[in-house]
Amino acid sequence: YHEQSHQVVLSRSPDEGRPAPELARTFSLRARVMGEDVSLNTLSMVGLRRLDSLQACISALVAEGIEGDLLEAGCAKGGACIFMRAALRAHGDTKRRVYCCDA
Repeated sequence: YHEQSHQVVLSRSPDEGRPAPELARTFSLRARVMGEDVSLNTLSMVGLRRLDSLQACISALVAEGIEGDLLEAGCAKGGACIFMRAALRAHGDTKRRVYCCDA
């Protein structure tokens, strides 16, 4: 479930999210993983490493019974918020709210 969430948020699915032909020359998987590119066709710019870190934090919150909602400030397209909601759902946590804030 987490791997599928990564693929959707970062457009890494084999069938979707391929760079447009005019952008293919500039696409770098390394930059996408590190969150160093600005992609036109993904839901998040945070990159795979940061999503992994976010997943670890959410897992720890749930495992340790830490209360509280989640918030992303500067969410742009909201991909990390979508991922947070999916991670909570994967843990069976349906009580927390996920807030997405951007200007």
